[in-house]
This record gives sequence, C-alpha cells and structure tokens, in this order.
Amino acid sequence: MIRAKSETYRRVRTLKPWEEVIGVLLSIEEDEDFLIVKLSSATLCYHASSKEAGIIGERLNGKVGRRVSILATDNFDEPFKIWFHSE
Repeated sequence: MIRAKSETYRRVRTLKPWEEVIGVLLSIEEDEDFLIVKLSSATLCYHASSKEAGIIGERLNGKVGRRVSILATDNFDEPFKIWFHSE
C-alpha cells in the first residue's frame, strides 16, 4: 500500500508555462493544504491558497467525467486556459 501511494505521488505535478494536459476529469480533491486534480492522463497539485488552485477549482467544479484541456500560460492574471471537449 505504501509503495502504491508513493508511485501515485511521483506522478503528481504542476504545469509549467505553455505546457498542456488533456484528459477526462476523474476527481477534484481539496484539503487545507492542496487542491488535487486527477485526470485520466495526469494528476495536478497546487497549494490550496494559490491563485492557480482557485481558478482551476472554480472552472472544473461540477465537470467530473468531462474531457478537458488545461494549458498553463505565463500570464499572472490568467495562468490557465481551460477548454471542455464535446463527446
């Protein structure tokens, strides 16, 4: 069990500017420290108090099961472009 957990956490990451991830949104989990976004292709993690977490959490809320593209930008005011794909 511990091994599986550590393997999962190794795959957790943040996006660098102009990096994109595309996948089905599996879940959004938030605790006092982190927002964790699980996609079919990657798991993203941001500090819960960060601007990035606020934007991602707001835009993805209620969208579990949808195919989504998340593109990180280098713009502080708009750090992500998020698109939802039609099925």
